[in-house]
Amino acid sequence: MRYWIILLSSLLLASACAPSAPQSFHETFDDARNGWTLVQNNQAEIAITNSQLRITVKQPDSLAWSVAAGKTFGDLTLDVDATPLAGPDDNDYGVIVRRVDDDNFYRFEISGDGYYNIQKRQKGKWQKLIADWAESSAIHKGAATNHLRVICAGRTLTFFVNQVQVAQVTDDAFARGEMGVLAGTLTAPGVQVAFDNVQVSKP
Repeated sequence: MRYWIILLSSLLLASACAPSAPQSFHETFDDARNGWTLVQNNQAEIAITNSQLRITVKQPDSLAWSVAAGKTFGDLTLDVDATPLAGPDDNDYGVIVRRVDDDNFYRFEISGDGYYNIQKRQKGKWQKLIADWAESSAIHKGAATNHLRVICAGRTLTFFVNQVQVAQVTDDAFARGEMGVLAGTLTAPGVQVAFDNVQVSKP
């Protein structure tokens, strides 16, 4: 059984929300000046390289995320391609939806050893939306690319890996917010994950 180790510190500052939501959004990271949160410090590096957004987590038991600042959505379908490039398979990586700020959002993640997890962060505290990390044969293990999809429709959040639905939950904590991507470490540092082909559309 795989367990999440508590986040040691938040890496990024909150960004301002836009007054209205765009109808759709497509990002291939061909432009390094596209409004995503980038950072470089002793905990993590988030950079746009080779038309990918890459998150490198340098410390154990840490999590880093990047959001498309100022683009807020309510109901949406979010599609992202994610590929681990370095570090152990005992990692986690995925997407963020309905991010109000760094203390309030939903998080869907998978691991290189074939598990997935769904949580919400509310008032700075993590809360489980499923019982625990769950194994799925839909997840490509190791350094393979996985296609992640989240559909937010009102209180219903549905989660897919490689076109296979792995979970569905209901929650009304957050109705709208920014979306983004994340990567994290557990006991070993050095996780690097590349994200590409971010697509937001109506559910």
